[in-house]
Amino acid sequence: NDSNYILEMKAIEMSCNKDTLRILTSWSCDSLALIADFDTCLLHAIEIPVIPAKPELELDLAQEQIILKLCDTLPEMEWECFNAGKGSAYQPELIIEVPAGIILITGSAMVSYPAGSPYRPFPMPEWLIGNRYIWRFDQLIPELATRGLQGIQYKPANSIRIKFRAASSCEIAADNYFVFTARGLNLCENTSNIVRKAG
Repeated sequence: NDSNYILEMKAIEMSCNKDTLRILTSWSCDSLALIADFDTCLLHAIEIPVIPAKPELELDLAQEQIILKLCDTLPEMEWECFNAGKGSAYQPELIIEVPAGIILITGSAMVSYPAGSPYRPFPMPEWLIGNRYIWRFDQLIPELATRGLQGIQYKPANSIRIKFRAASSCEIAADNYFVFTARGLNLCENTSNIVRKAG
């Protein structure tokens, strides 16, 4: 009699190139003939294209651009770095360009990962060069070292939320803003998209 069967398969993507998954199916009343590959009249091939998923990093600042006041602690800055693509972003990083006359307040950084989980203390970004600082998340969050920042289908594990505080000196220049740059790598260690925002 006719029957419908549902088969579920899971696989791990290991390539950045397009490929084809070929499934061979057959049916025979003579199992020995089928095993010996004699009975091929009912052999059917199903071809499924395999298209590698790509990461797509995005930045969302939780507040509008801050008005910098002289000689004062600035309002807490909060932002979210998330992967809007379906492929994992490996070695995700966030670079902060700090305006002249602004200092980051040591010990003020907090992280929520996966996004929505309780905030916990987080290391301050390391100095990179000039006024630029960097968070290398795969070195600070163990899950990201192995899986990367996962795709949107794994929400909320596709998102990191960070907040921190900064203070201004009495010699701060006007019309200066923080600039944030997020970047990462795809499965084949090629740079994914790079996103920059001021806030």
